[in-house]
Amino acid sequence: MSGFLGGFIPAFYAKIARQSVARTIGFLLVLILIISAVFSLKSAWVINPRLELVQKWAEVNLEKISRELPVIEIKDGALIQPKESYIRELGSNFVFAVELDPGKETAILKKYKNVVMLTEKQFVFKQTGENSVSEEKRQDLGKVRNWKIFPIEGGLAFSFDNNQISVTPVVVKKWLKVIAILIFPVLLIVLFGLYSFTKPLQVLFFSLIGLIANAVLKAEASYKQIFNICAYALVPSTTLAVILEVSQVRLPGFWFLFSAIYILYIFLGLQSVKTSKITVSQDSA
Repeated sequence: MSGFLGGFIPAFYAKIARQSVARTIGFLLVLILIISAVFSLKSAWVINPRLELVQKWAEVNLEKISRELPVIEIKDGALIQPKESYIRELGSNFVFAVELDPGKETAILKKYKNVVMLTEKQFVFKQTGENSVSEEKRQDLGKVRNWKIFPIEGGLAFSFDNNQISVTPVVVKKWLKVIAILIFPVLLIVLFGLYSFTKPLQVLFFSLIGLIANAVLKAEASYKQIFNICAYALVPSTTLAVILEVSQVRLPGFWFLFSAIYILYIFLGLQSVKTSKITVSQDSA
């Protein structure tokens, strides 16, 4: 904790500049762990309410869908069931359709902004963005050997290659509980691994600027001292980045502000080392 707080105090850098690189790397890993934990908690806090919305949607809609949706079966790359066309509007701008008449496919794609459609030989997906530009993708069913959706009590079942998955409100609730438990530890591991790679690279990159600052200030610091200073100088700018991310504040050109604060503390740290050396020299005299 003293190392973290010391990152904001320029005079502290004269002390940490003299410590071992191993200790600095240890501090950097702890800092990375804290950053990862904060971002993981924030993400879990955002995602968990959405999982509750998914659960509510499942409770309200799955049984209704199971009553209305026909059996859909694809075998050996061709749509076997249903034998008749099916269309279901899900809101004003989205539709799910099974269309067996090639002549009607275009009409459906023109009428709706967002479409998921099964034809006799293809899976068709259309999405319209905020700028009203549409993107259409088609996937041949040729690689699908045995795939089936059929209604069960309270929900749907998906069957493929002798495997079956049931989707009911009870099953959805069970899996959402597992997801809610795993969100934080999984994100923590992923972010810690990511930042354990990117943050040391960041320190190494800015240590090059530290070499320039060392020459400008004539601080006569060794590269080990510059590396130590750059590791701790990461604290103020990173703290600001974390606060802004958690509070969901977006500053245009924040990278320049981040870099400016980082470089400022590198200069202040090296100046502290230089001042410390002058003081020691005067005391010796």
